[in-house]
Amino acid sequence: MKKFILSLVMLIATTLAFAQGDTHLKFKGIPLTGSLTSFVEKLKSKGMTYIGQKDGVALLKGEFAAYKDCTVGVVTFEGTSQVCKVSAIFPERETWGSIIEDYNNLKSMLTEKYGEPDVTETFSTNYTHDDWSKFYAILKDECKFISTFKTDGGTIQLTMLKVDSSKACVILHYYDKSNTDLVKKKAMDDL
Repeated sequence: MKKFILSLVMLIATTLAFAQGDTHLKFKGIPLTGSLTSFVEKLKSKGMTYIGQKDGVALLKGEFAAYKDCTVGVVTFEGTSQVCKVSAIFPERETWGSIIEDYNNLKSMLTEKYGEPDVTETFSTNYTHDDWSKFYAILKDECKFISTFKTDGGTIQLTMLKVDSSKACVILHYYDKSNTDLVKKKAMDDL
């Protein structure tokens, strides 16, 4: 009986250790782990089109979360090929109504999947009473809309940013905790 209980405890401990060791955040169902090349290949196999790569960042185009024509940036830690962050840039918008619709739609889906986020949704100007002035606030960097979802695998951040003097977009960032912790540990070891 003691052997049985000991074996059961060891099995549970091993299972828990294995499960905790593989807690990478996922993007399009792909864990944010491995090299830039391998991660890009996996995204290509999911229908994304490769655009190019420079300075540890690969760009792809395709559909993401039911939005067509998204740009996806896959980022590595400086000096490594280890994937640490993936960003999805949604189609550009020219009105408050269209960008807030994208933001709220994605926020709703993410909340359903990951739970309630930490939210900051403010304007730094008082002149935001109509749609035009709200959109203008984004273009003047006087608007801060950020929803942050914390998971065991990392952090997902939803925000909106200006693209140029007349357009803005919603951006979704995925930060992997395991990879970030690993690089931080290496940096701490250097100190």
